[in-house]
Amino acid sequence: MPLIILETVILAPIDIVFGLSRSIDLHKESTKDTKEEAISGRTTGLIKLNESVTWKAVFYRFVFLAKGKDFVFNFITFKYQILCLMDF
Repeated sequence: MPLIILETVILAPIDIVFGLSRSIDLHKESTKDTKEEAISGRTTGLIKLNESVTWKAVFYRFVFLAKGKDFVFNFITFKYQILCLMDF
């Protein structure tokens, strides 16, 4: 499986960035043009330890499902793992 590593530098307090990175609602708002939907797992609010969310999106008439689950849930060093399942 290909591995994509994305690093983003954000000049903001870590507590704000950490909270917003867990927000299902903020993600929905940021992707409203592509009509992404949280279809299972946690579908609103802040994702918590041992929770997951499955997203559904349509790009160029293809349906994509992406399941995300926090695998490191530490306030100072946090990472987010996405497993993408593509339906072609």
